[in-house]
Amino acid sequence: QRPQIGFRGGNDRASLYTSISYSKNNGILYGDSDVMDRLNFQLNADYKIKDWLKIGTTNTFQVRKSSDRIGGYAGGDGSVLAYAVALDPCTPMSYPANKLPEWMQYDLDRGMELLTLPNGEYLAPSMFSAQVRNPLISIYRYKDSLRRNIDLNGTLFLNLPPFKGFTFTSRLG
Repeated sequence: QRPQIGFRGGNDRASLYTSISYSKNNGILYGDSDVMDRLNFQLNADYKIKDWLKIGTTNTFQVRKSSDRIGGYAGGDGSVLAYAVALDPCTPMSYPANKLPEWMQYDLDRGMELLTLPNGEYLAPSMFSAQVRNPLISIYRYKDSLRRNIDLNGTLFLNLPPFKGFTFTSRLG
C-alpha cells in the first residue's frame, strides 16, 4: 500500500514540484515483527534569477516507524534471518512445558526467564552454541520494540554558466 499525491507547476522562469506519500509494509517475518510505516514529503523548486543564474532546492522530509529485525536490528541482537540460517537443525523451535530438556529445566528452576509462545511452549535456545539464537526468541523478545526516525534531507544549488556550453554548479546540502 503506497498512496501518493503530487503537484507540478512552473513557467519559463520557475518550477515547483511537491508530493506526499505514505507506505505501510509488513515484512516476511511472523506476525507484526517486521513492519515499516513511512510518511514522505518532497519539495523541489528552482528559479532562474537571470538568464545566467539559476538557484534551486530539493528537500525530503520523512517520518518512519520500523521494526527491522530481518536486516540486523532485532533489538540490538542481530539479524533474525542470519539466526535462522545459522541455527543447527537439531534444535527444535520450542519445547512443551512438560518436556523441557534438563538444562532448560535447570535454568527455569534457578529463576531464569524463558520466553514462551502463546500456546505455552518454551522457545528453545541452541543446544550447541550460545552465539546462535533461536530466531523466534528475537522476534518475541523485541516484539514491542520499534524505531522511530524523523529525517530531513535537502540540497541548495546554484547554476552559473560562465560561457556557452558550460555550466558551473555549486551544491550545499
